Amino acid sequence: MSQSVIEPPFKPPQSPTQFSAIGYLFGQFETVLPADEHQSKLKGSLQLFDGTKLPARVGFTVWQRLSSKGNFNLDNAYLWRVYFRTTKESKLCQIQLIKCVSPLENYSSDNPPPPQTGLDQFQIRGRILDTDEQKVVIRLERNETPPPGQEKQSRWQPFLITVSGSLPGAEKGQFWELLCIRKGEEVVLKQANLIDETIAVTQTSPTSVQTSATNQSKNSSSKSSKTSTDSTSSPVIMINGRQPEMTVKFTTRPNLPEQGKTVTLEVSGEGGITVRASLNRKTLKKQVEKMDSFADWIAALSGKVARIGSDGVVELEGAGVTVFEKKTQKVEEKPDA
Repeated sequence: MSQSVIEPPFKPPQSPTQFSAIGYLFGQFETVLPADEHQSKLKGSLQLFDGTKLPARVGFTVWQRLSSKGNFNLDNAYLWRVYFRTTKESKLCQIQLIKCVSPLENYSSDNPPPPQTGLDQFQIRGRILDTDEQKVVIRLERNETPPPGQEKQSRWQPFLITVSGSLPGAEKGQFWELLCIRKGEEVVLKQANLIDETIAVTQTSPTSVQTSATNQSKNSSSKSSKTSTDSTSSPVIMINGRQPEMTVKFTTRPNLPEQGKTVTLEVSGEGGITVRASLNRKTLKKQVEKMDSFADWIAALSGKVARIGSDGVVELEGAGVTVFEKKTQKVEEKPDA
């Protein structure tokens, strides 16, 4: 008797607006070249059970782990959890095999996995970029902040996924969760769920807050001390029971103290919102050095909303600062007539 996948096809998101594009395909992976330990990925193709053939790749670490299993055989077809992209015509491309999730001996091309395993299903979570009667274009962003200096690398850039179908009433910028199915090479919309981003405020149990060394003025320091003593009644902002994330841009260079492991950075953004976060001093120092190296820059303080202090300041946790160089556009001077 065939078994189902070990884990649920689609895990609940860690946050309501967590971006993702994941799916399940059943087929035989064929490598182009023999496995080489110096390669980060093995390129090849995935021959699906219905005859569809898709370009695919697998990480070398994943491949080594599979190859070490005695019952793994390249001549067999398996159910794979995959990352994927699509073309503008909604066709699957850039398939990356991230895990073999089927029992290795139970399925074959003549006996594919049952639908409850997630076979040929895809979950897409992102913001609407465009939609019409024939297609839906979703914009996906990275859930993690890029390491300093790597912001412009392709692996950290947003990307688009296009699926066939219509989504009446959907508006640009809304966050949606789509469940799609495969028809040949095409990704087709089956179900859709609008994610409610309404913010709710609840009360927390008493929480101890460690007072950190700060680069702010005495007035700012007194605010931090007051927050640490009054945090027992401070509210936590939640979205569908989970912490939202917040990003505030700023252009004022912080003045760092010479000593201390942490500093408290307080930034005011648009609409009069002020956020506060404790940061590692050495890590923040590297970002300040980047500020000093740029002729013009803008920085962003990002983190999860932990609570609202008694002074009305939004406190972030797990926060970090990213600095971007602002490049001025050259304006060509027209010669006098």
